[in-house]
Formats: sequence, structure tokens, C-alpha cells
Amino acid sequence: VPLVIVLCPLHFFCGGNRAGNDNLSKLGMNNVLDDSWLYWVHCAFVWYVVVVTQKLIFSAHEGFLPRRFDWLKAMPASRATTVLVEELPVFLQRPEKLTRFFDEHVFRRPTSSVKS
Repeated sequence: VPLVIVLCPLHFFCGGNRAGNDNLSKLGMNNVLDDSWLYWVHCAFVWYVVVVTQKLIFSAHEGFLPRRFDWLKAMPASRATTVLVEELPVFLQRPEKLTRFFDEHVFRRPTSSVKS
């Protein structure tokens, strides 16, 4: 809504009247002439939206992480630490080989047994 309040009047009054008699198109980008300075205004607004959206996402993520960790800690260990592995290569399709692979390459420490 704030962008509409700013950009639509700019298109209407400063766009260059490219839309002609089409009053509805005068509010949009169709009314802006090629190589107009208004494109730089749009560029600035795009970056504004990107920065604000990123801040909101990171803020929501920071609020989500403590709740997720509390939720995982409240679960039984067998459920909170279970990993679903699909489409294994043939050489890892035996439980002992998969356990050794996870111990050496994924977690770099001994893990609990693999169940098929």
C-alpha cells in the first residue's frame, strides 16, 4: 500500500503521458517513458522491499529457533535425533556400512545404531 501511494502519483504526474487517453494505465508503468528517472525510483523501492523482507524473515527466524530447540529437547531422544535416509547407493545399503559412513563423514563421532 505505501508503494502504491508513492509510485502511482509519480507515474500519473511525472511519467510522460505515454498511456495517452487511457486513464487507468496512467497509474502504472505503462505511462512511464523509456529512459525516465522514475526507473531509478523503482530500483530504490525494489531494494527497500528486499531489505525489509529480509529483516522480517531473519527476525521471525530468530524467534522460531528457541521454540524449535525447546520442542526438540522435550521429545524423546530417539525421535528428536532420527534421520530418514532415502535412495542410498548400493554400497551403503547395509546397516553397518551406513553407520560407519555417518560416524566418519557426517557426524565425525560415533552415532547410535542404524535401524532398517
